[in-house]
Amino acid sequence: AFRADHSITLKIKGINVKIEEGDIFESTDWKLIPFNEFFDTTVDDVVIARNSLNGKFIERLQDIDDLNRKINEADDVPGMRKKTKAGRICYSLGRIIAYQDYMLLAFSHFENNQALLSHNDYEICLRTMWKEISRVYANRPITIPLLGGGITRITDKNEFQLLQHIECSNISTHNNCTDKRIY
Repeated sequence: AFRADHSITLKIKGINVKIEEGDIFESTDWKLIPFNEFFDTTVDDVVIARNSLNGKFIERLQDIDDLNRKINEADDVPGMRKKTKAGRICYSLGRIIAYQDYMLLAFSHFENNQALLSHNDYEICLRTMWKEISRVYANRPITIPLLGGGITRITDKNEFQLLQHIECSNISTHNNCTDKRIY
C-alpha cells in the first residue's frame, strides 16, 4: 500500500488536491511523467538521465519498443499537430500521450542534449497540460510530480512557487479533474 511520509489535503474551487512526499510509481492513479518535446526514450545520461523521473520510468519498462510504437502512433490532437524539427517528430509542449496507467507529457524543449524551458513556455505547457488531462483522464485521479523542480531547472522558483504555478494553471483552465496528487 502506498504511504507518504508527509501530506496535506486541500480543496481548491471544488478540486481535491493532496500534496505529499512519496514514490510516484507506487500510486494506483494515473501517473504523469515529463518527457522532452520529442518523447525521447534513450536513457544514457546524455539524452535522458538515469536518475530523472523520466529515466526511472523508462528503465522500469519491460518493452521499450512498445512505448516507442505508442508514441509514434499517437493521433494528432486538434491544435496540437505533430511537427518536424531537425528532421524529427516534435510535439507541442503540454501534449499528453497515454500509455498504460501513465500520462506522458511533452514538458521541455531539447537542444544540444539539454532540456530547456522558458518561464513563458512553462506557463503555456501547464495550461495545455490541464486541457490534455481533461481529454485523457476518464475521471480517474492523477498523480503529478512537482514539474520544474528537477532536471528541467526552473531555478528561480522554489518548490512552493512551482506548486502555486501548477495549481493556478489548473484553476485558470477550468479543468474538471477533481482528484489529484502532487509529489
